[in-house]
Amino acid sequence: MEIYVDDEAKLTLHGLVQHYIKLSELEKNRKLNDLLDALDFNQAVSWEIRKILTQRAASFNIALDDVSITGLTFGKEFTAAIEAKQIAAEEAERAKFVVEKASRTREVLLLEPRVKPRVLN
Repeated sequence: MEIYVDDEAKLTLHGLVQHYIKLSELEKNRKLNDLLDALDFNQAVSWEIRKILTQRAASFNIALDDVSITGLTFGKEFTAAIEAKQIAAEEAERAKFVVEKASRTREVLLLEPRVKPRVLN
């Protein structure tokens, strides 16, 4: 897979692996968001590490043609923070939905014609 970062700079991703897992629709959306966040973050970190290593090597008159980062993991605290952020975002979306639903229900009730009973003499 090739990603163009700038007009001239190309980032090639090697070793991509396809995984299968059975999930409910809600779990699928959550897992997809987690994977996309991790993928974007890992690519950004890898690109930044490559840039720093290339610049540092150049200061020693060493030219790096390619930098391969074979493994990139994060600590438990960082992973927990990302999970907490995702849960908070989902709860905020859920609260927004509840507020919108209540607002729509209120509008319907206000627009509903009120029938007043007549007193017959």
